[in-house]
Amino acid sequence: QKSLKMSKRYYDNPDHGRALLDVGVDQDLWKSRIKELVEVIVSKQKTSKKDLDGGLHVGFGGVAYMLWFVSTKIPEMHQIEAAKMLAEVHFKNCKHKRVESLGFLLGSTGVFAVNVAIAKSLGESSLDLFVSSYKK
Repeated sequence: QKSLKMSKRYYDNPDHGRALLDVGVDQDLWKSRIKELVEVIVSKQKTSKKDLDGGLHVGFGGVAYMLWFVSTKIPEMHQIEAAKMLAEVHFKNCKHKRVESLGFLLGSTGVFAVNVAIAKSLGESSLDLFVSSYKK
């Protein structure tokens, strides 16, 4: 019998194992650039039904994930509530029962995970609601 070998799904890091360099990152510069990018993305985010198609890869789910991640790294940007709103809207419109909804990036599973992460970050009891609604 021949064994099947999985394809390589990553690139070799040429810097792996090298000593870290102190490159002097300008935190204020990068925070301001991130803030600008977030503002552009949020201002251009469409809110039609077709923008709910897909999972974390596109639309509301991906933007919600980005806003949640930014809120964990730069809390002073106050993006967690915007993340929660987008994630909840996307979650409510997911088709949980179909097999194709199980994909993480393109299905509803990733949207579910973002909602759970946001609820956990906010310390909300809605975490149980998400878990119970997905089990049905």
